Amino acid sequence: MKNQEQKTILLVEDDAATMMVEAHLLKGFGYAVVTAKSGEEAVQIATGNDKIALVLMDIELGPGMDGAEAARQIFGKRHLPIVFLTVHTEKEYVERIKEVAGYGCVIKNSGDVVLQSSIEMAFNLFKSQEELREREELYRSLFDNMLNGFSYCRMIFDQGRPQDFVYLNVNSAFESLTGLKSVVGKKASEVIPGIRESDPGLLEIYGRVALTGKPERFEKYIEALKMWFAVSVYSPEKECFVAVFDVITERKRTEEALRKSEQHYRTLIESSFDLIYVIDRDDTVQYVNPVALKALGRPAAEVNGKPRASFFPPAVAASQKLSLDQVFATGESLFAEQKTELAGITQWQETHLVPLKSPGGRVDAVLGISRDITERKRSEGLLQQERATLNSIIDLNPYGIQILDAGGHHVRANQAFLDMFHAMPPADWCLFDDPTANKDEFREVQLAGKTHVNPEVWYNPHWLYPELPDKLVCFRSTVFPVKNAGGKMECFVVMFEDITERKRTEEALKKSEVLLLEMTTRIPSVVYQFYARPNGEMGFYYISNMSERIIGLKPDLKGYLERFMALVIPEHRQGFITSIEKSVKETSEWKYEGILQKPSGEKVWFSGNSTPSLRENEIVFNGIVSDITERKRQEDRLTKINACFLKQGSDATENLNRLTALCGELLDGTCALYNRLEGNMLCSLGQWHVPVDYNPKDKPEGHICYDVIQRNSEEVVVIRNLPSSTYTQSDPNVVRYGLQTYVGKTVKCGGQPVGSLCVVYQKDCYPTEDDKKIMGIIASAISVEEERKRTEEEIRKLNATLEQRVKDRTVELAAANQELESFAYSISHDLIAPLRAIDGFSCILQEDRSSVLTADGRHCLEVVRNNTQQMGALINHLLDFSRLSRQPLKTQPVMPEKIIREVLGELKDEQKGREVDVRVGDLPPCQADPIMLRQVYANLISNALKFTRRREQAVIEIGCQEQGGESVYFVKDNGAGFDMKYAGKIFTVFQRLHKAEEYEGTGVGLANVKQIVRRHGGRVWIEAAPDKGATVYFTLSGRNAV
Repeated sequence: MKNQEQKTILLVEDDAATMMVEAHLLKGFGYAVVTAKSGEEAVQIATGNDKIALVLMDIELGPGMDGAEAARQIFGKRHLPIVFLTVHTEKEYVERIKEVAGYGCVIKNSGDVVLQSSIEMAFNLFKSQEELREREELYRSLFDNMLNGFSYCRMIFDQGRPQDFVYLNVNSAFESLTGLKSVVGKKASEVIPGIRESDPGLLEIYGRVALTGKPERFEKYIEALKMWFAVSVYSPEKECFVAVFDVITERKRTEEALRKSEQHYRTLIESSFDLIYVIDRDDTVQYVNPVALKALGRPAAEVNGKPRASFFPPAVAASQKLSLDQVFATGESLFAEQKTELAGITQWQETHLVPLKSPGGRVDAVLGISRDITERKRSEGLLQQERATLNSIIDLNPYGIQILDAGGHHVRANQAFLDMFHAMPPADWCLFDDPTANKDEFREVQLAGKTHVNPEVWYNPHWLYPELPDKLVCFRSTVFPVKNAGGKMECFVVMFEDITERKRTEEALKKSEVLLLEMTTRIPSVVYQFYARPNGEMGFYYISNMSERIIGLKPDLKGYLERFMALVIPEHRQGFITSIEKSVKETSEWKYEGILQKPSGEKVWFSGNSTPSLRENEIVFNGIVSDITERKRQEDRLTKINACFLKQGSDATENLNRLTALCGELLDGTCALYNRLEGNMLCSLGQWHVPVDYNPKDKPEGHICYDVIQRNSEEVVVIRNLPSSTYTQSDPNVVRYGLQTYVGKTVKCGGQPVGSLCVVYQKDCYPTEDDKKIMGIIASAISVEEERKRTEEEIRKLNATLEQRVKDRTVELAAANQELESFAYSISHDLIAPLRAIDGFSCILQEDRSSVLTADGRHCLEVVRNNTQQMGALINHLLDFSRLSRQPLKTQPVMPEKIIREVLGELKDEQKGREVDVRVGDLPPCQADPIMLRQVYANLISNALKFTRRREQAVIEIGCQEQGGESVYFVKDNGAGFDMKYAGKIFTVFQRLHKAEEYEGTGVGLANVKQIVRRHGGRVWIEAAPDKGATVYFTLSGRNAV
């Protein structure tokens, strides 16, 4: 053998001759041999001798324990490779070997090559299984000892929407972190009732990762568990996800933390039986064993003596031929792994080809020993995937992770470790050689084999590496061992949690608590923290010292609620209790206002406010209780003031007495007065609680009220200690009624002082600023009442003269109308007659004397006639304009469209020889004088035809539109238009914006339109632009028709 260390084989055989032969062969192979003749002896030796590396055991051992049972007992105490020897090939023996799960089976007397190959393959298989087992235990130890929670789950979708997920695997940290037990195989909705309703966002994230394969990190509060989590989730395969998490509830309470991660772990490993066969130089099958026959799915008669290539696909057969040819050519063994196909089934095989030589050294045949390693290949592939997954978990883990070998040398670390420490250890770094490292905890882990936690370590990378930033970091480290199957230390895993922010937050919270406590002693309210638990228990965690001053109770927590309730007056007590119960039940904000009687007997109004927050197994209310007695007093005052103002009527005396009484009541005086100067007397127009013998009318000199009026001050006047003042001599009321204090305010009307409002006391009193403001408000109300009285008097005087003024104006208007009619008559008779004479004689000269006139004379005569006719038209239009204001307005329901059609018919001559498009829209009926409305449309349409004369195609639109709830009629054209800066002139008589040579007219038409529309209570306006036409709008409301 080429082995550096000789291996020992336990040979178990009850036949002495066979044992001798087999022992000789084994020694010839280079192995040390220990023998046993019975199953019981084999068990004793195999379990007691650590040097035994393999057991070669006869399946039948005579009386007593047979080989199968001996193998079972050995496997129960020690894991060793066992190869069985048998002379039988029947199925029942093969099944017995399968049940024991041995490492191979060799037919006795099958030759030394077969025996040697079987032993070597058994050693190889055992080595592979040991490596897989060690890896499995390494990974399992890593998962079981990690601080992160880990779960591997499969999503459940409904029409592409995530509905639930099933737990496929979890680690021990999962249960310790969440408190959830026995979750594997169960749906999340079963394990955590209500999670789908309370945390749909969690399902959305998991579903998205499971479908897209894109990893995500997030922090989320899981309502159903009442916990915060930091989660890293990725998808190892479609519709599945792995969640690595940490519970960060405590960190969230102190503002920052991380979630614990979840780990995922799977184990895959299986074994198989060997195929033994012999192929000669002609590539013919000489022999196959039963396992190979079963694999080929054919009996021996159909295989032995047949060409090898006939049992495999051409590509597989050709690949095998190359390997066989190499062995035939070199005479050396060949070990290979390849994919093949047997009986239509593709599988991976581990094949050992051994040359069978003749005495002359010629290779006559090749012995092939093949083992189905498909499962192993699949396991190796899965193991590689598992490694990749574990590497991803380590790399994505929010904790810093460092792996050290058993000697303390750095193996690897994740990105979080580098982010935390800013550097990786040097390649030759060793923990136990580093004087700065804390080796004691690693020694403890190494010796005791238990996890060690260091709760708080402060570290600055600048201390070790001056080129790195000077930044102090606090972390919690956890060291746990990873052992192999034999219990031997394989490596250390160190997990680092950065708790810098948490420590800083804790320190900030401590400072904040001190500051908050100091603030509560300064706030003029009782600051408290109240709790309520599901079992009905209620109480206080904190009550500020202001309780004794505001409520009259010492801030003793025990029994405080009961003592407080006892102070609430009976009428308010049940409402107070109900409000607390309602807020606790609904977890809602608590607000209440009520009256309590302090132990001193004083009754005060109080206001309570608090906001709830959920904690574990309780609701905590943080709030304040304030004394609102003064606010309630002011609210009551304002209510009385508003009620008084609303009662004010038309009776001035009653109003003044009511305002005076209000002032006296609100300022809690002995009596109140409103005194007004009337001529040379001071008269009390408003009185409240005045003595029976009080004189309401007196000379003003010497009275305090008169002095206040004379001062005309904007401020409230306060005079205390009246008996010691000079008013005891000048104001008889001071001594007569024993007055001590005077409070007064000047009342003005029209900006001049006319009186004073006062409240007097038979005791010493000083009004508050609120009292002064109230007196100012009521004094202003009295000023308003004085102004109203003055205005009513002025209106009465005005009404007395108004009727005569109307009569006088009516007479003036009648005379003006008479003069206007006379003027119109003069125009129609005195001006028109001469014009007609001039026009007539000019016509005679044109017709009878034209031949004797020169060309200039005929032109001058033509000008005379034209101007005369234009003057006549202008006078006629002016008469028409004058008649419009005198013509009676006879309104009735009118259909504008009918009038428009008639006007268009009358203007047909103006459309001849032109292309005119007149568009008449829907026009609603209106209330108007039909004759005047006809004049409006005649003027507007005539203007539109005139000013579109130069257009190749004239377009005139006549219609109506709704604006602001009224009908707006319009006439629009695409004619010459005009600049809107001249729009103010357009409706004025005789105003024209175009030359007479361009467009004829007198400038009266639109003035007539405005006059008619105005008489209908409407309005008219125009919109235009040069060379873009114009639109005239008008309304006919009929409300103010004249």
